[in-house]
Formats: sequence, C-alpha cells, structure tokens
Amino acid sequence: MKITFVYPTFENLGIEYLSAVLQKQGHQTELALDPCLFHDDIRYNRYLNNVLSFKNHIVKKIAKSKPDLICFSSTSDRYQWACELAKAIKDKLQIPIAFGGIHPTSVPEEVINNNSVDFVVVGEGEGAIVDLVKSLENKDGNSNIANVWFKKNGRVIRNEPRDLIQDLDSLPFPDKDLYAGEFTDFYNQYSIVTSRGCPFSCTYCSNNYLKKLYHGKGQYVRYRSIENVIAELKSAKERYKIKSVLFFDEELFFDTDRVKKLFDLYKKEINIPFWCYINPQVINEEKIAILESSGCHEVEIGVQDLDASINRDILKRNVDLNHLKNVIKSLRKAKILIYGDIILGLPNQKEQNLIDMANFFNENRLDFPMVFWLRYYPKTEIIDIAAKTGALSQNDYAKLNYSYSFYVRGSTYNPRFTKLANLFYLCSLLPSQLMKFIIKNKIYECFPPLLYRFTLSGIIITKIKVLWSLRFRKRGYYFAERAQFYLHYFLEWIMVQFRCLS
Repeated sequence: MKITFVYPTFENLGIEYLSAVLQKQGHQTELALDPCLFHDDIRYNRYLNNVLSFKNHIVKKIAKSKPDLICFSSTSDRYQWACELAKAIKDKLQIPIAFGGIHPTSVPEEVINNNSVDFVVVGEGEGAIVDLVKSLENKDGNSNIANVWFKKNGRVIRNEPRDLIQDLDSLPFPDKDLYAGEFTDFYNQYSIVTSRGCPFSCTYCSNNYLKKLYHGKGQYVRYRSIENVIAELKSAKERYKIKSVLFFDEELFFDTDRVKKLFDLYKKEINIPFWCYINPQVINEEKIAILESSGCHEVEIGVQDLDASINRDILKRNVDLNHLKNVIKSLRKAKILIYGDIILGLPNQKEQNLIDMANFFNENRLDFPMVFWLRYYPKTEIIDIAAKTGALSQNDYAKLNYSYSFYVRGSTYNPRFTKLANLFYLCSLLPSQLMKFIIKNKIYECFPPLLYRFTLSGIIITKIKVLWSLRFRKRGYYFAERAQFYLHYFLEWIMVQFRCLS
C-alpha cells in the first residue's frame, strides 16, 4: 500500500519512524510537506499566510499520487491547520485519513468526531500503523486494533493503548529519505533520539498526561543501547555527510553512567559537533565536562521561571538559583553557546518575577533567551492548577484548542509582559551597567511590545554568528536560519502559480 504523511514546516522524527516500520513491511511511503509560510512557530501573519498558501497544491499533489491512506501527525498548536487541510483533501478525494500525534492522543474523543477523520491513533504508533495498514490492505474490517479508534456503523470504537515499546533497538532507524525531496532548515544536521519518555512530570508538558495514559503499560522511560545509537550515527555520517548532530532526547543527562559511555564512544566513532537539551536540575560540573570534551557546541536549557513558589507549586520543578548560576558560568567557560527557555503567562507570575529574572540574567548571561508563552495543552495538570488559582476560568476552556503557538502567543498573551520580555533579549546584548540603569529606572516602559520579535532576536542571531565565526568555529553552528527556507518555498510558490496559469 501507499501511505502519504502530511506535516507542516519541520522535520518530524515520529513520522520518520512510522515510515521506516511501514517500509520494513513492504509498503510505500511519501511526504506532503506544507511549508506554512508565515504560520510557523516563529512567524505569524494571517494575510501573508493566506496569500502564500500551499493547501491547494498539496491536495493536487496527493490526488496525483493516489495513496491508500493519508496520515496527519498533529500537535495542539497545529490541530486547526490539520483539520482545515484534511477537510480540503476529503472534499476532493475519498481516501481514508488517520490522525495521530500528541493532540489526538490527548483528546481522541474530540478528534474522532471530526468528519474528515476516519481513524485516530493514540500513543506510540509504530505497531498500530502497521496493523491498521494491514487491515486496510486485507479489507477485513478489523476494528479491534490496540491504540486505534474507529468509526463503525455510526458508533465510535475506542481501543485501549497497547504496551509501550520496551526494546527500542527493535525499531528500524528512522526514514530520513522521507524528507530528501524537501528543503528543510536542518541541512547537513542530523536529528536523533536515544531514548523515549522523561523522568520528570512538569505540569505544562505532554509527558504529564502521557504517564497517566500509559500507567501499567510498561516502563515509561526507555533507552536505546549505546551501540544502536552509534550505529545509526555512523550510517548517517557515511550516507548524508552530516556536519552536526541534534539530540532531541527530553532528558539526555539523567543517567550519568550511560552519558559517560555514550559520549566516550561518540567521540571515538562520530566526533562531530552536537546540540542537546539540558535540564538544570540534573546537569553538573561532571556532565558539563563531558559536553565540552565530546564536542557539544550549543545547549538549550529549560529555565522557565526562577521563582521558588512557582517552580514548586505551579510547575513541579526544582531549580536552585545558585546551582543555575554555576551551570551558566561553567557552560560559558567551556565555550558552549547557551539558549535558555523562559515561559511567560504562568499562573501567579507577576511583573516582579520577570524583573527579578531580568536582573538574574543580566548577571548570568544567556547567549539567546528563548521566550515562550504558556500554552495550556489538553489534560495537562497545569490546567487544573490554573483553574484553582483563578488564572483560567470555566469560559476559557472552550478556547484552549484555538490558542496560538507557544512561541507566538500561546494561551496567555499579555502585551504588558511582552514589554518586559524585551529585557531578557537586551540582557544578552547591552553592557551590564546599562541594563541595571534600564531596569532600575523602568525605561522598558517605553519599549514597543513587539520590539523583541522583529528586531532584537535578529540582532542576537547576528551576534551569535559572529561568536561562532570568531570563538566557536571548531565546534560548528546549530542555529537554524529560516531565511533560506522561506526563499526556497517562496520561489516554489511562484512556480506553482505559473503552472496554474499555464
């Protein structure tokens, strides 16, 4: 059978794994990528998005390909996009459509009621997608497939999730060729995960719900063998000539012994620069030394908020300020670029919290602050916490699925906080004494709310390029430039228009 995966903008490891297991069973897979110009996680402009839409082109592309099944992987931020495109496809083609990903997993009861959706895959999809395709191929009408919800004779069949995959080495390597015909912004860089699951349960994160869904279904945090990880990277290095590796593990450094063994072999066998997430709760001097010696060039560290009560009562995290200071200091000493995640709009978060954070990051500088807005994701614990604190009313619940991306506006956009967010960006640009003067005298009151989005972030990226060129050139450079991506697909859009006219 032929299966078409539909996805917006970025590379998706989950889809690549699904494609790999399907190909192993002898099926054909392909990708329909929507570049979503001016509607990605960073840039949003309703008018330009509508003008530069690829929707009709994608529908025609799928119609010409004639797949047997169409699969959408959807986050909550992308659910409305997926629904609109699925409807456009369904209006033209009578091809079954399956929805999977974290949003359908969280609210399958909502997604299955969509007229354009025939199947909902809940949770890990590798086993479910193979069984579903086999059933469609045999035309046996089997609606008893674990992890899959069906519509049958006017009713919904809700099958329970199967056990989590415990032996991750049993999975084939992700199908990177799926994206070979598309221009992505991960050029010459290889994304990989060495594990699944997270040992933490931060209230705003999807793992908070997934742990409940999979309770009693096997060990939640699972690891690939080090040999399996290195084998994939060696293959990628030979086949794709990769220049950098992106470790997308949600918590790569939890197990110290495993990290030592992994990066000892990584340095011997792969020895190219890499990027990864780090959690300030588990990182220490020993692990930073491992990062430095094995070629790490950039890290993204989850800070979120520095207030002790918010971390403890709202987020269920434990961030010690003195420890965080030492981590930042050690990373800078190791010449590792630091991207820091900060969340605005948290319950009980006040202006003073943001001012305190600005003062902290003025003294303990990040190379690039990543400012996000809180997005209330379905069935995460923070929704109940926000309701108890009064930050979220009963009337707000119906609007949650229509919230913007966490980078653009989230569920909690506040123009006042946006002005204060400018301070985080300025702390990575201006001298410390000048920043103290700006904060003390509240000069930020004069800042336009959107200054950081359209000006400061670009200046910081330019600054990081200079740092990369002058200080970090031996380590490589991760930060993805979107300009080339936009130029490529703008030119493709023009070509599509010409073909339509001719």
